[in-house]
Amino acid sequence: MDRLVASQSEFGAKTRKMMTYMSPLSLAVVFEQIKRGANMELEDVFQMEYGMTQGYMAHTEFYEGVRALLVEKDKNP
Repeated sequence: MDRLVASQSEFGAKTRKMMTYMSPLSLAVVFEQIKRGANMELEDVFQMEYGMTQGYMAHTEFYEGVRALLVEKDKNP
């Protein structure tokens, strides 16, 4: 987020604003996924992502996000 602010670009400002509405947990997980996946074989990346999807399904945050965005459309998880 700091790098987006420091970039002083329109893209940085728009991206930062968009990210403030996203799940902090999901942002952290995806950031870690990108870092780890950069040095992995494709098969290993798919296995990692499958494990991540199973973890998300076991966590209530996923269901609350779906409820807020798609079911009630109040965007207030």
